[in-house]
Amino acid sequence: GSLGVRGFDAAKTYVKNLVSHLDPAQVQVAVQIFSGPSNWAAYQRCTGVSPDAPDMIKDCMIEWVNHFSNDTKKIVAAVDALKFPASTTLTSVALAEAASELVNGREDANSIVVVVTDGQPLSHERTKTAAERLMAKARVVWVPVGSAAPLEMIEELASLPKKENVVKIPSL
Repeated sequence: GSLGVRGFDAAKTYVKNLVSHLDPAQVQVAVQIFSGPSNWAAYQRCTGVSPDAPDMIKDCMIEWVNHFSNDTKKIVAAVDALKFPASTTLTSVALAEAASELVNGREDANSIVVVVTDGQPLSHERTKTAAERLMAKARVVWVPVGSAAPLEMIEELASLPKKENVVKIPSL
């Protein structure tokens, strides 16, 4: 959400470059775009505070570009077609969605989740809890972008060794 159009386009380029360099014979890739709700009622639905079920795309601004696939060319094209979501940063729910997606991966694979972010999540506490649950299932690599990225929190939430799982990008 907070990347801005220019930053969002640069993040898309980063993801497209990453995916296009993967060997389709060796990997399955899932890509999710996440932003966050644009109002309080949607936030409450997205975080479970409200008893009403959220629409993950309309309320939470969290959408799967693709579920697990080894068609890296199709994934790159889908990422390229993404439009800037202009909203908040609901990192905790995006991490929980990523953890849920892992059940669709190969059982024999070492799962890696790459999180590209530039801003503060709506809830540090919920993000920390979601990251800890995700790390029980996968290696979590954080890519903080720009000077507004919450580096202290990111370093706390990355898998060990931290030096290998926090890839800093000063600006986009």
